[in-house]
Amino acid sequence: TTGGACASPGCTSVTSKRLACPKCMQLGLPPVYFCGQACFKKNYNQHKTIHTIAKQMSATGITSTRKTPPDGIICPLDASLEMKTSL
Repeated sequence: TTGGACASPGCTSVTSKRLACPKCMQLGLPPVYFCGQACFKKNYNQHKTIHTIAKQMSATGITSTRKTPPDGIICPLDASLEMKTSL
């Protein structure tokens, strides 16, 4: 986001513009922001592994969205381990 850290490993620059990876946006991934075009291009080969993983997960039916179990029983994310294992 604007004013946040650049997504490139080792870069300490602050993002002054909202330069997001277009492929991440196309794949429906959360936006990743870079400090500039040069930084994005320099680190793209490493970054694009995220795209490969997302495509593989999509092809195998794995999604990152949480679904309600078939029995309809759910518990809060911050529930105790005892509660989660007793359901």
